[in-house]
Amino acid sequence: MINTFPNFEDELTRWDKYWAMYSAGICEFTGTKKAEKAATNAQVQKLFKETIERRDDGCYVRLSYKDHHPPLPDNERIALRRLQGVIKS
Repeated sequence: MINTFPNFEDELTRWDKYWAMYSAGICEFTGTKKAEKAATNAQVQKLFKETIERRDDGCYVRLSYKDHHPPLPDNERIALRRLQGVIKS
């Protein structure tokens, strides 16, 4: 006979790992919108100050991107229809 029930501690550890991975990256801001915007602006300003490079041809700063942002859709269909409209006229 095979025991199909895993050790309780192992099962508990697996569930802890699952919930830790499931909730990773979920950071809800609990303050007001104004406070959230101020915090975001402070993060962006900090990134700019940390990544600014002075070169002979000017200054370079790394752009800030939103974390965990869904990819933007492309506009290929719209551009194709506009091109077809321009060609027809």
